[in-house]
Amino acid sequence: RLRFAAVLSFLVALVVAADPASARAGEDLLGQGARAYDEGRFDEAIAKYEQALREGARHASVYYNLGNAYYKAGKLGPAILQFERVLKFEPDAKDAEFNLEVARDAVAAKVGKDTVAGADREPIWMRTVKKVPLPVVYTAM
Repeated sequence: RLRFAAVLSFLVALVVAADPASARAGEDLLGQGARAYDEGRFDEAIAKYEQALREGARHASVYYNLGNAYYKAGKLGPAILQFERVLKFEPDAKDAEFNLEVARDAVAAKVGKDTVAGADREPIWMRTVKKVPLPVVYTAM
């Protein structure tokens, strides 16, 4: 919670510095989203974070919080998208990497692991080379 509050405070400071007129609106939306999330109203949190994004609050922490809200709401596809967006902004975001992996594992558990048929076998060219005799080349010494 402390980390979440610090991120929220940082976002509010960015919004105030960028446009004081919209600062209260951005603070209200992010704050309302955070409160809704804390109270377990994940669909409401999603709506608030989405609205904040539409109004220009483009920051990795907004996408991260939105991804968490989607995950808690059981909407795994959108959660994965938001965590990937976080990594686009901050490639070294370990929390987002972890949450992305958790969300992908949840999808795999739900619908099965995404695999390509035969991908665990040797490539066809290697199987072919092993079956076709190669000409023997003799060199004079």
